[in-house]
Amino acid sequence: VAAAGIVVDGVVYLQPSQTRSGEFPYPRFMQHAGMSVSKSIGAGVAMLWLAQKYGEEVFDLRIVDYLDVTADHEGWAEVTFGDVLNMATGVGDNSPNRMPYDIDANESGPNYRRFYLGETTHEKLGAAFAAGNYSWGPNEIARYTSSQTFVLSAAMDAFIKTKEGPGADLWERLTDEVFHPIEIHHMTMMHVPAGEGQRGTPLMASGLR
Repeated sequence: VAAAGIVVDGVVYLQPSQTRSGEFPYPRFMQHAGMSVSKSIGAGVAMLWLAQKYGEEVFDLRIVDYLDVTADHEGWAEVTFGDVLNMATGVGDNSPNRMPYDIDANESGPNYRRFYLGETTHEKLGAAFAAGNYSWGPNEIARYTSSQTFVLSAAMDAFIKTKEGPGADLWERLTDEVFHPIEIHHMTMMHVPAGEGQRGTPLMASGLR
């Protein structure tokens, strides 16, 4: 356990922060990586915020209307923001049969490795869209797919730019309108380079700190 504590009468009592090399002397400044919880605190909260701000119709927006989908099949044609959030896109490479149910089927193989090795938004989206197409289509079967959470992040970022201008940044807007008002003053998300002069795309699949 790297960090643990309790709050009593508004006072935080911390245990020493443990590392592989012993106690960390500055626990208030220790960074903790959030892996898959980034999908919920990042993509999940962002979608709920967009729904509150622009209406529940955002769940029905289609990915293809906001991103250049380069897949060589039509599997993405009707996939919505909500389908990706639910991890039920119907797109993937492995375990093409409905049964046995294999929730983690998409989290392995060449495209999975290609996604995590991708250094730019273009490369990561290319890996996500290189995946094959299952026979059942969207909104049918859930498959945990980190690369597709990044697809949703890129699509949400593109959407917010259509509403608030090309300079709008998804994570900055989410921080200003959601996290700061509830007194979360410092929470960062890894960003994937998207081009010169741009902050990049929030990873969302992991990367929360």
